[in-house]
Amino acid sequence: MAEVVLDSLTRRFGDTVAVDNLNLVVRDREFLVLVGPSGCGKSTTLRMIGGLEPATSGSIAFDGLDVSHLPTEKRDIAMVFQSYALYPHMSVRANLEFPLKNMGFPRAEIESRVRGVADRLSIADYLDRRPRQLSGGQRQRVALGRAIVRDTGVFLLDEPLSNLDAQLRVSMRAELKRLHAQLARTFIFVTHDQAEAMTMADRIAVLSGGVLQQVGTPDDIYTRPANRFVAEFMGSPAINLLPGKAVTEQGRVEVRIDGARRAAQFAVEPAAAHNGAEVTVGIRSEHLSFVPSGAGSLSGVVSMVELLHPELFVTVDLGGLSVVVRTSTQRRPEIGEAVDLDFDATRSHLFDANSRRIPTTGESA
Repeated sequence: MAEVVLDSLTRRFGDTVAVDNLNLVVRDREFLVLVGPSGCGKSTTLRMIGGLEPATSGSIAFDGLDVSHLPTEKRDIAMVFQSYALYPHMSVRANLEFPLKNMGFPRAEIESRVRGVADRLSIADYLDRRPRQLSGGQRQRVALGRAIVRDTGVFLLDEPLSNLDAQLRVSMRAELKRLHAQLARTFIFVTHDQAEAMTMADRIAVLSGGVLQQVGTPDDIYTRPANRFVAEFMGSPAINLLPGKAVTEQGRVEVRIDGARRAAQFAVEPAAAHNGAEVTVGIRSEHLSFVPSGAGSLSGVVSMVELLHPELFVTVDLGGLSVVVRTSTQRRPEIGEAVDLDFDATRSHLFDANSRRIPTTGESA
């Protein structure tokens, strides 16, 4: 078993800071996903944990043991890469056996482990084939098998599903979650795909520009984003962002959104949004709704309708700004149609001028 602790972990390449003072605890047997856009430092972080990349400063500990200066083979880890990294001249069986032979396991145990992993991953019929004779999904299973066969405490997975087609990616997500539950080991998974992060993770760590933005459960990340970056990056379609101004009076905070017919009341502390402060309102597409003419706080013209059964994604031009509304196919607005919209302020977010989320009343900042 393994708890992984990253303490002030930093990696510089010349003047470029790839990972900046990262503090993160990965719990024992947790499925933690590192997510963020390309270049955010997630793969560099994974490579430092695995010993493939030296840290410029800071430390890495497994169950309290500092492994920062240990070579990869001395760390209790197994890695799965985007490229599969299989030996093309070897059979599937030989690929699975290779790490165990290097570790000096007896022949009987090697055969037992390979047979068990092959059965678990449904690749027993392919043991005598070469990687080039397998499909992408089958090669990915072999790559997973080569990691699993070692029975390590920490599994590091660097975008392992990115080369698969969309349907296979979905099935492999479920397969990985099943494997995690069966193995009861610590998984650290890197992806740029927020859908993978939301569907697979026990907790998500969101990075941007080498800096940790937020750590939390998928529900925490989606419903209580720490800042505008997290709110925009996590969720599809992206959150709608509308500029406004806070008005505080009699212990209440109202926001007058630019172009809106009326102000919306938010349950935040007046001290967190002083009178006249420039703020941004974040509204998820599913929290916007069509209402009868004249009854909405926002009005605009439909500019795009995208059908994705059983939902519609409707883009509405508010006059310089656009929002996307997620709705059912029962109501299909026409392009060019004038519509009224309303939203639920209790499920929306306020961000201050520094892009930080303003916490709701009673919520810690």
